Amino acid sequence: MEGLLTELLRVSERASSIARLCRAEKALFELLVEEKVGSDKNTRFAQDFKTLADVLIQETFKYYLGGKFPLLRGYICGEEVNTFTNPLGESITVEVCATQDDTSTLLTKVLDGNAAAARLLAKAVHTEVATPELTEDVKRFLSETDYLDLENVGVWIDPLDGTNEYVHGKETTEGDQHEEKIHAQGLPCVVVLVGAFDRRTGDPLMGVMTQPFWKRCPTTGSWQSRQVWGVCAAGKHAFSITPPPLKLKAGTTAGRKLVVVSRSEDEAIKELLSQLGFEVVHAAGAGYKALCVVDSLADVYVLSKGSTYQWDTCGPQAILRAMGGDIVDWSKAIESGRVSEGEALKYSVQAGPDEDHSHKCNSGGVLAFRCHATAQRICDRTALKGY
Repeated sequence: MEGLLTELLRVSERASSIARLCRAEKALFELLVEEKVGSDKNTRFAQDFKTLADVLIQETFKYYLGGKFPLLRGYICGEEVNTFTNPLGESITVEVCATQDDTSTLLTKVLDGNAAAARLLAKAVHTEVATPELTEDVKRFLSETDYLDLENVGVWIDPLDGTNEYVHGKETTEGDQHEEKIHAQGLPCVVVLVGAFDRRTGDPLMGVMTQPFWKRCPTTGSWQSRQVWGVCAAGKHAFSITPPPLKLKAGTTAGRKLVVVSRSEDEAIKELLSQLGFEVVHAAGAGYKALCVVDSLADVYVLSKGSTYQWDTCGPQAILRAMGGDIVDWSKAIESGRVSEGEALKYSVQAGPDEDHSHKCNSGGVLAFRCHATAQRICDRTALKGY
């Protein structure tokens, strides 16, 4: 299990390097953005984009994970269809080749002959990154945890959750932040998501969330990344961060709770949550909102619409489960009036056309939380059941 976690962390860091490189030159980046159309598009957005960074990161995960763990081949799934249309209108299948030169040659076609840019991207894909350091306690935990049967493991990848924030490339200012340091929008909301799950039970097992644009280095000005991970397998749990204690402001009580939602969330839902005593805060990106819960910046993340998919939630749910929380189906939890295993999200790699995402959708919405009692407090309210 240590090997799989280490590799997920390593490839996620490689993904961050690719994401930053693709944003480094504005003229280059504009060549790499393609608007999604048809059923490939998320209907919640007026515009929905994919970038070469999305596709290349996804294929990088497939290449390295499949190479190190052959049993995972065919079960590493992502959001993006790995075809890209270059400025000449040519449709090209993007994949990582066996050598840096071959990958560079393929990317040159995508970039309409821009060999210099293609070489830079190929180098980012093939250059080794530092192996993440795990503490001795974590290594001991992973070695003592029952053997993980890779024959029954699947992986979901969201190469760049928050692509719209990535495309617009805004750097967050103080005015874009809630007092609890939750970003309403901007590059810090972009997250690389990867989650491993049990294909027999559908349960999430392991997750890694990486922010490629976490903060700028004070000396060099370059972007630095940040990684969070969690493991919940064989009845044992481990995670990389220690949730901070509840922060109280002057004049508040220990009952103060914060819920993070999308700006497009139904106003009636936000009003009901306010009536329950929750402070409602807006933030971009499904992955980033889940990360706010992981980081204890928010108590819950509510989405009443079916606009997230298995790649959005698999990694975050594994981490939250490792921390004692979960992600459940919003509609089922509200209807049943309880937060339990029966309402938890499940995962699969069902067959279906690449362009058809309907069977991968979390159609009932999501409720993400660390504390079951806090989530139950929402489900107890009968007013929500009639929504």
